[in-house]
Amino acid sequence: MTSLATKPAATVAPLEVFVARAEARACLCREGDLDLHEAVDGLQDAAVQTGLVDALGQDAVQAIMATAFAAVYEPAYFASIPEPAPETAPGIRAAASTVEALTYSLCQRGAGALAEQACQRRLAELSTAQIRSVIERLIVARPRFRVIDDELLFLLGEQLR
Repeated sequence: MTSLATKPAATVAPLEVFVARAEARACLCREGDLDLHEAVDGLQDAAVQTGLVDALGQDAVQAIMATAFAAVYEPAYFASIPEPAPETAPGIRAAASTVEALTYSLCQRGAGALAEQACQRRLAELSTAQIRSVIERLIVARPRFRVIDDELLFLLGEQLR
């Protein structure tokens, strides 16, 4: 009989582990057990620490994460929310990913998300045009997300002053 101690440990490639972690975190986000931003930040940290960013490049790492999250979210979710309107020069303040992150948080947690420090920081970075875009996207997504209510839209509208 062979004991477990004498068998060589199976090695798993860091890429396989990362893909599995991304898929698991995506499922946890879909079920509401993990915040999207925490999930992605944790994956990014792991990709840096394991050397995947150096080996594959940042774009490839982000593509792996995007694939994992797209696989667990209904395509209708993404299709129902229009892309933010493109902006030109001086009005741009925040990256598109910041607009996406804020919109996602508001769709998931409604007006309560505005009390969160991360959402306040993201909202402060947005230009007036970007805030309008978020409001428009929330109005379109409203039938699908109960937490998008008049209070949330009113609070965002106040940011336009």
